[in-house]
Amino acid sequence: STLNIFADAALVADFETGQVLFEKKARERFPIASITKLMSALATIETVSRFKVLTITQDVLDEPGDSAGLIEGEKFQTEDLLYPLILSSSNSVAKLFEKTSFGLVKTMNQKAESIGLSHTVFKDASGASPENVSTAEDLFKLLQFLYANKKPIFSVSGLREYALESLNKKKKHVWTNVNWAPEDDRFLGGKSGKTPEAGEVMAGVFKIKFPEFEERSIAIVVLRSGDRAREVENTITYLTENFVYG
Repeated sequence: STLNIFADAALVADFETGQVLFEKKARERFPIASITKLMSALATIETVSRFKVLTITQDVLDEPGDSAGLIEGEKFQTEDLLYPLILSSSNSVAKLFEKTSFGLVKTMNQKAESIGLSHTVFKDASGASPENVSTAEDLFKLLQFLYANKKPIFSVSGLREYALESLNKKKKHVWTNVNWAPEDDRFLGGKSGKTPEAGEVMAGVFKIKFPEFEERSIAIVVLRSGDRAREVENTITYLTENFVYG
């Protein structure tokens, strides 16, 4: 039996060792939609103080896409806005980060280059632009980099939900993880996305039990998929039933 992945590009690899278990067009560029926000988070946290207080303005709430229930005038520390950015995939927060960190998109591109993502280009902080492109291989490297060097961002992406009240007590929020079914504790972290040009995309890390009962962390990346959840489920099922480490 072989693993069938219908997405245009895919990479399945051991998250710790980097051993590739399956790949398909893993070095070809495709739009990555909201997976972009992992890099927006990274670049913002490296250029803006984590404790800087940011105010939600109407112009960022007017951004198409998810506003994460934020309201005008709310104040948050930069690091607290990582929750709606990553869990709710909020384009409003991505826009606010662009306004706050001068030249954020340029910083994102520089960071991509410095960590060896040689086929990755960003045009905005949200992923709305179809010109935000990467490869399955680069996205695997990005997940590994975050896990090794920016663990808090990776950890945020794996939460089921997060509750927080704005600093000026305007509203209590509960942000639920839209990247993967929150009740599935196999999901360790990562990011999904969807735009007309990108299709459905996912770059995630999952805890998987192999036939010989060994549990491993496996990264699964699918780009331009018609159904990312099904692709990932099929992959996990296949590995659980068939794959034996050599």
